[in-house]
Amino acid sequence: MSLTGNLEVFPLEEVLRLLARSRKTGCLRVDGTGHQGRVFLQNGSLTLAMTGSDEDLQRQLLASGLVEAADLRRVETGSATLADVAAPGITEFVREYTVESLYRIRRPGSGAFDFVVDLQPRYPTGQIFDVEVGIAEADRRANEWAEIESVVPDLDTPYRMVAEIPEGEEVTLAAPAWKILAALAGGATVRRLSEYLGATEFKAAKDLAELARRRLVEAVDTATPSTAPETAVEPIGTAPDTSHDESWFQVAEPAPAAVDTEESSATEGWWQEQETAEEQPEETVAATESTGSDSDRFLESVFSQLDADDDSESDDDEADTGFNMGLLRRRRMGAAIRDSEES
Repeated sequence: MSLTGNLEVFPLEEVLRLLARSRKTGCLRVDGTGHQGRVFLQNGSLTLAMTGSDEDLQRQLLASGLVEAADLRRVETGSATLADVAAPGITEFVREYTVESLYRIRRPGSGAFDFVVDLQPRYPTGQIFDVEVGIAEADRRANEWAEIESVVPDLDTPYRMVAEIPEGEEVTLAAPAWKILAALAGGATVRRLSEYLGATEFKAAKDLAELARRRLVEAVDTATPSTAPETAVEPIGTAPDTSHDESWFQVAEPAPAAVDTEESSATEGWWQEQETAEEQPEETVAATESTGSDSDRFLESVFSQLDADDDSESDDDEADTGFNMGLLRRRRMGAAIRDSEES
C-alpha cells in the first residue's frame, strides 16, 4: 500500500487513523514548511514519533541517564529494544517524546506526507501507544504550552535560582526539581536545560515554570547595564588622540609663559636702566656722556627705543611729561658736551 498526499487535504490525524484501522507497520514521513517529522507504527499502533534526527534522540537518551552507550549499540544492531536495555523510566520518556513530536508536526497544518511500509526506527522502542490517545494528548499539548508560556514566555531567556526564599516559607523539593536547580547554576535557558536533562523542551519548560510559580527561580535580566564606572572602558572610536594632545601641551602651554617672561624682563630692564641713569649725579652723567660718539650712539639707540614705546605709555600724562622733559634735558646735555669738545 502506497500512501501519499497533502496535509491541507488530509489532516495528519485522519491519516494516522486510516493507518491504525489498516493495522499498518511502517513510517509516515511528513515534510512541512520549516519542519520535518517521522511517525513510526507497528500493526496500527504508535511506537515513536520524532522531529529531530537519530543523533538528537541518541544524545537525549544518553543525557537522561536511562541507557548506556553500549546498550544503545545493541539496540542499533537489532539485538534488543530500548525497553529491553533501558531503565524503567524509558516508557515515560518515549511517550513524552512521541506526544511532543506529534504536537510539533501538526502545528503548521500544511505540507506533504508519504508512508513507507515496514520502515522501522534506528532505535526500536519496544513500546506501543494507541493512536487516538496520542492525538488527544497532542491536542491538549497546545493548551499546556499556553499555560507554560504565561510564566516562561521565552525558551531562550536564562533563568537562575533565587538568592533567598520567601521569608517564613519552607521549601521541600523532589529529586527532579533539585536536579533542575543544580542544572541552572549561574543561569540556563529552557533549551539548555532540555539538552542537559535529556528531556523534551516541553518537559523542561513545564518543570521550570512550576519552580517559577513557587518563586524559587527567576529570569536573568540580560539587558541590565553594567555597574562598572563609566571611565573603566573607553568606547571604541572615541579614544582621544593623546599624541596630539601631549605635543600641544608641551609646546603651546609653556609658550605664553616664555613670551610673558621675555616681555616682562625686557621692559623691566629698560625701566631700571633709565631710572638708574636719572638717579645718577650730574657729574657722573657728564663723565659717562664725555665718551664721545659711543655715548651718542648709545643715547640715540635708547631715545629711539623710548620714542617707539612712547605710544604705549601715553595713558599716564604725568609720567609722559616727566619722561619727555628728562629726554630733552639729556639731549641738551649731550649737545653741550659736544660743543665743549669741539671748542
